[in-house]
Amino acid sequence: MSGGYLTNGLNFDYSLGFLLVSDAYLFVLALLQRKIMLFTRLVTLFILFIKLSFSAAKADELPQFHIYTEIWPPYQFIENDELTGLSVELFEMMLNNVGSAQTRKSFQVVPWARGMNYLKTLDNTVLFLTTRTPEREGQFKWVGPVFDNVAYVITRKVPKIDLEGLVNKKTITAAAVRDDASASYLTLLGVPQSNIFFTNTADSALKMLAAGRVNIIVDNWENFSSLVAEIGLNTEDFVTASIAHKDNVSYAFNKQTPDWVIKKFQDALTSIINEGKLKALEQKYQVTLTSPEI
Repeated sequence: MSGGYLTNGLNFDYSLGFLLVSDAYLFVLALLQRKIMLFTRLVTLFILFIKLSFSAAKADELPQFHIYTEIWPPYQFIENDELTGLSVELFEMMLNNVGSAQTRKSFQVVPWARGMNYLKTLDNTVLFLTTRTPEREGQFKWVGPVFDNVAYVITRKVPKIDLEGLVNKKTITAAAVRDDASASYLTLLGVPQSNIFFTNTADSALKMLAAGRVNIIVDNWENFSSLVAEIGLNTEDFVTASIAHKDNVSYAFNKQTPDWVIKKFQDALTSIINEGKLKALEQKYQVTLTSPEI
């Protein structure tokens, strides 16, 4: 008997049996490998789907904003150790409208020049209220306008000075907040750059005017009046010589801000205005805004 023996009258071949078992094993192994590969692919696709879904959800998620402002009453000022004012409340309403959890507690008061630097260099940055000049138009993205800002040339009532003569002689002097739109207005009025004294805050510029250190400043009258009262001066000691410029003021966003974010905030502002809430803020802060069409 070669390669087997009789079992129950049958001749069993060991080599054939081994081959059959080996083939079965390889078949099962190949089947398992295919199933493992299929399972791995399914898991990979599932993970990819989750990542894409998460990315899509994150893309529609509002960022945490860096929000900066300056002291510019009655729009932004400190009262009882809290930042308040018309534009502060308005932006807080807008944040709530777009679904952000941020409040005025996250707003930071900084010198205007520093705020401008942050606005230019930091993503997800907002600076307000920002005059929307032609020079700034392409530098940022905008939500607004909130109102049309009329900037006046303001001087002391006494002694009366010949502004036109000082301009012609290029001896006129002025004070302006660094990086503020008023500086460009002064240049347009003919004030030599070397005759403009830059300050960090509007009240410092006002103090220079009151002390007779400069001939003029350029400012919004509501802000000027508020600062005069705050410092303890009298508005009757000053006079508006002319209108320096008219531009709208808005909320400026860093240029990298996605357009869909800008649209959400613009829609929020439009809704707030249409609901009469901006008018209510005007009454609360006793301000009459020159409101442009949106």
